[in-house]
Amino acid sequence: MVRFTLVDVLNRRSLRMDLPPATDVGEVRCIAEEYWCSEGFLLRNGHRILDGSDRIAECIADGDTVEMIPDPVLSLRL
Repeated sequence: MVRFTLVDVLNRRSLRMDLPPATDVGEVRCIAEEYWCSEGFLLRNGHRILDGSDRIAECIADGDTVEMIPDPVLSLRL
């Protein structure tokens, strides 16, 4: 299991997650969308924007803080 914290930087809230390393990053995004009823954001770990098809084991380590940031492309459409 990979344990990390997901932080919604816009609304200043966080969620501690404990997921199998083979889980897709897209699944993390779906969990966050459902839990916080939010859409239109990207996931960032450090300077890297995470792709939904990446596996957690490839881009997130134990103890990392993954940030939810507004998607600038979607912001331009509104």
